[in-house]
Amino acid sequence: MSTTTTLDTERALDILADEEARQILSILDQPMTADEIAEECGIPRSNAYRKLESLDDAGLVSDGIRLKPSGGHPVTYRRDFEAVNLSVGGDTLSLAVTRDHENRQASQE
Repeated sequence: MSTTTTLDTERALDILADEEARQILSILDQPMTADEIAEECGIPRSNAYRKLESLDDAGLVSDGIRLKPSGGHPVTYRRDFEAVNLSVGGDTLSLAVTRDHENRQASQE
């Protein structure tokens, strides 16, 4: 089942204009930790955390927990949308994302 959610357009466009944030979004097909994201993207861990926070604030990523039998359950992040749609109406822009909840649940199992 897919749903469409309207985002804070200015916030979402600001973070989507950032090259590192777009790079992060491009690799988040499966949940990853901030350390894994930083390594995969070749960016400092501090940048990864800042970008992830902004992406989360904009509604573009979600976080979860990776359960480990040994304990120490790290936070993971994943892209939280299938498509981004920009609409122009009169003097306003609106940005909406389509979320596919069935695919999301399957990847978390």
